Amino acid sequence: MTLLLCAFVVVYLLFQGDDTRLNETLANGAFFLAGSVIGAYVFGATWDYKNSDEVK
Repeated sequence: MTLLLCAFVVVYLLFQGDDTRLNETLANGAFFLAGSVIGAYVFGATWDYKNSDEVK
């Protein structure tokens, strides 16, 4: 759901947003939030797998 919100914000600003510092900050925030969510899923799964009993 978070990634959909980030995508919506970026697409909305791309087509409807004016070229302002506020919209630039919102777009950067959406990109950083999406990157953080993806990173948490990938590295969280890796961390969980490395700490599981299957690896030992």
